[in-house]
Amino acid sequence: TRMCQMNAIDMALRACGCKQVELARRLGVSPALVSMWKKRGYVTQKNLSKAVEVTGLPPHLLNPYVPVVKTQIQK
Repeated sequence: TRMCQMNAIDMALRACGCKQVELARRLGVSPALVSMWKKRGYVTQKNLSKAVEVTGLPPHLLNPYVPVVKTQIQK
């Protein structure tokens, strides 16, 4: 059995509570582009900042090639 793994687009869809067509509309891209991202498993760099804004997810979850940004806790 193959283990089901949620990719970046699945996470984005879950975060927005919408389907691919609606996510595309919110991001201002074509549904075909969202479909391509789903096949690749990540949002391209060009659309990453808008995807972060729309979904509320951190960039490294939407694109694994983006380094994780660690924030410092101020005392």
